[in-house]
Amino acid sequence: MSGNGCRKLEEDEAKLQALRRKLQAGENSPLVENFDGEEFLVAIHKKHAQ
Repeated sequence: MSGNGCRKLEEDEAKLQALRRKLQAGENSPLVENFDGEEFLVAIHKKHAQ
């Protein structure tokens, strides 16, 4: 494999490892109780519409 090919493979592997860490952090995070998605979206829209 060429140097560029190896470098690309290493970059892709690093990105995959970072993604796996982020996914695991999400899996380990606490569950949110009583989450209202509609209410959340309304608040976000209000915040960013100003």
